[in-house]
Amino acid sequence: MKAKFRFYPLVLAPLILMLGFIWVMGGTLNMYDVNFAQGPASGNERYGYLIGDVWSQGGWYNVSYSTLYFPTRIGPNPVPGMSWLLDNIMAPNAGAVMTTMAALELLIGISILTGAFTKISLLGASLMNLGIILAAGHTNPGILRVNLLMLASALTLLLYRRQNAWGLDPWLAKKLRNVPLLKRVVSTPTKETPTPTAA
Repeated sequence: MKAKFRFYPLVLAPLILMLGFIWVMGGTLNMYDVNFAQGPASGNERYGYLIGDVWSQGGWYNVSYSTLYFPTRIGPNPVPGMSWLLDNIMAPNAGAVMTTMAALELLIGISILTGAFTKISLLGASLMNLGIILAAGHTNPGILRVNLLMLASALTLLLYRRQNAWGLDPWLAKKLRNVPLLKRVVSTPTKETPTPTAA
């Protein structure tokens, strides 16, 4: 009898690269748009309007041709309690909120691409995608579709026990073996179950 070990990580390489790149790109663009495109004051004002008006209350918008992706009217946020959160917490602090989100997006993307602290980064990615879906998914099918795809991708990698296909997690697990709290947020190697084959 010979034991045949299956090794899948390379199959997930395109998914890991795509997800990490999207998070890095999103964080970079958001950081630039909020703080540098027209200055932080303008960024705070523009994103305050986006969060407090468009995402929360909806309304009528002047577009020449109404389509599914550019409607003349967006309804109010249907998620219970979300409008209050957007209006009273996020919109008044839009610049700080969006800057924090952009920084987290960058950290998540770098973590996924380098394979460092992948458990916590994939969990954070899932929660951020879910938050965006609840806050803005009703405004545009594109937002809903992309974030559902990213959420499913992050959960797939999180649930797969070999998300450390490459990267720093195996090395970090050894370095942090005496720090239980930090050791829990890295992905440690797991042995594949051998599949018996005929000799």
